[in-house]
Amino acid sequence: MSTTHREKPAAIIVKLANGVRKRLTNYGLAFLFIAFIALPAPPMLTATAQAADLPGWLVNDVPTVQSDSVGQDDQSVAVARQDDTAEVSSWLLEDAMGIRPVPEENTVPPIMRDDLFPDQYSPDQWTFETWPLMRPDGELARVDGYLIFFSLAVPDGSVQDPEDRYEQARIRYYYSQDGMTWTDGGELFPEGDALGDAQWAGSAVIDNCRLSIFYTAVGEIEPDGDGDGNGNGTGAPECPGGSARQNGECPPVGNGDGDGNGDGNGDGNGDGNGDGNGDGNGDGDVGEPITISTQSIALAEADLTVGPDGPSFDNWSEHEVILEPDGIMYQTAEQAEQQINNQDNGNDDDGNGNNGDGTGDGVGDDDSQDGIAPDRTYAFRDPFFFTDPQTGDDYIIFSGKLSPDFDLTENGENSEIYNAAIGIARLDDSDDGNGDNGDNAGTNGNSSNGDDNGDNSVSMPNWTLLSPLFHASSITKMLDQPHLIFRDNIYHLFANAYSDSFAPDIQGWTALYGFTSEELIGQYTPINESGLVLGNPETAPLQCYGRVTLSDLSVLSFALYPEVEAERVDELTEQERFDAFGGTLCPTAQLMTPDNVTDNTTQLVVGEVCQPGTFPCPPDQSDDSTGDGNGDDSGNGNGTDGN
Repeated sequence: MSTTHREKPAAIIVKLANGVRKRLTNYGLAFLFIAFIALPAPPMLTATAQAADLPGWLVNDVPTVQSDSVGQDDQSVAVARQDDTAEVSSWLLEDAMGIRPVPEENTVPPIMRDDLFPDQYSPDQWTFETWPLMRPDGELARVDGYLIFFSLAVPDGSVQDPEDRYEQARIRYYYSQDGMTWTDGGELFPEGDALGDAQWAGSAVIDNCRLSIFYTAVGEIEPDGDGDGNGNGTGAPECPGGSARQNGECPPVGNGDGDGNGDGNGDGNGDGNGDGNGDGNGDGDVGEPITISTQSIALAEADLTVGPDGPSFDNWSEHEVILEPDGIMYQTAEQAEQQINNQDNGNDDDGNGNNGDGTGDGVGDDDSQDGIAPDRTYAFRDPFFFTDPQTGDDYIIFSGKLSPDFDLTENGENSEIYNAAIGIARLDDSDDGNGDNGDNAGTNGNSSNGDDNGDNSVSMPNWTLLSPLFHASSITKMLDQPHLIFRDNIYHLFANAYSDSFAPDIQGWTALYGFTSEELIGQYTPINESGLVLGNPETAPLQCYGRVTLSDLSVLSFALYPEVEAERVDELTEQERFDAFGGTLCPTAQLMTPDNVTDNTTQLVVGEVCQPGTFPCPPDQSDDSTGDGNGDDSGNGNGTDGN
């Protein structure tokens, strides 16, 4: 059995040294010696950061991002290659194979749709992915006694198929003083300010009454280049077969003559000529290649004030894209698009049209999608801000996909499709922003977004992409809403996955998964041996999703399809999904470590489940306006009643 993530430090060092030796053999020992002495000294994990050495504000000596640290002066997006890729922590196949049977102590009880409470949280909205306002130290923030949640939302019933909700998602905010009764504050961003055609999940941090919100900008951003040599590296993606775009669109694939080219108009007689319904891309469209919307990580900031009517946000900064995929470590939308469209070239030699279901529902039934729409399968999203308490360094982790060019020690079966990763980027104040790594497509590269090297990366001061923190190659194609907590001197890494996102050999479950490590960038071991932390009941496998774990091990989530026995979303018809969609908060679950743990494996089980919308769990009845110096009334220790 492979023990990659359980090797002793000495074994890991030897393995890493062997990898370096192999890479440098052709350059001779002299080059090896030079490279060795040039390596930077590793950071001291016990070092205490001083305020003068850190960017941003300080709250209890914990740094976060200040408003001028994200490239507000038309600076570009950060990407820097990190070459030590061989030892990236991974989810091992033998561990993932143990997900089922799902232990009863790791499931929440069934809920009834009538027991949900849309009128108390979101009376006119379908809400889904939700995250709380946090302090920079990772604790839940209270601002003058208010808890503040952020949720993706669309107007109630505004889409016929709930699976289309992401196409028009916006971020709204909600606030509560008791954690049980919530008020809808409306859309977070002023109209027209947010980047992208839609906004997806992120994280929010409050410091000195200044909000920093990291979010996913989906689709078109304000034009920042088109591959014309300006150093922006965002050239138009190549169409299938290398054909040129016409008015920004790829030409149709196939001609509808039943020739087995995926154009969907064949005779379906079992002779390899297609079934007449699909284009071979699994999206149900006829003769059109799949187009994947870009996903970028953006940042905006605002002042947070609390008035007689509750919290509000104003004095917004400009919204800035701070991270984009580089195509070397992290898959780009163009690479994902090409991969899907090139898969089997839309051909189907059994005449059953297996590569497209022809329903036109955007879901598809081919192996590249397995019931999940392409824009959802592709990922460079869900940023989560984290300050490492052992070093004081600021990071963002995010949901990503491994680039086809990323060098893994081993590439397992289906690794091109099932290539989910949890990415990480560091706030690096030493980056000079000169774009040393160049761009993706330019020849002159004369903008601030890169230089003229054209060597497949772009650069921006402050945020630097690192090699993935964790990957699930050959395991799953999705690791949604990743997040970190530091507890008992251990890093706890969590993420969500759908049952139909797992590779064919793995019986996954729609659930929260978790892993632990003694180092932030280290080898992560699955919690509960398989990685499964919190799942839905067997009678309602799609009951809740989008789980977010806080430092006290309480878990937020939203109601997906409660009271439905289907295990996969695509087992439901569009009307069944519409009728069953929850669109509000699920009950809060409180995790705990069982008392009978006898080995070194981290175990977490359900300790308590509260009523929907109740948070914390159990409710916190303490008075947050006591001026006790704990900072509970402002989220920063500098509120009107506390220091």
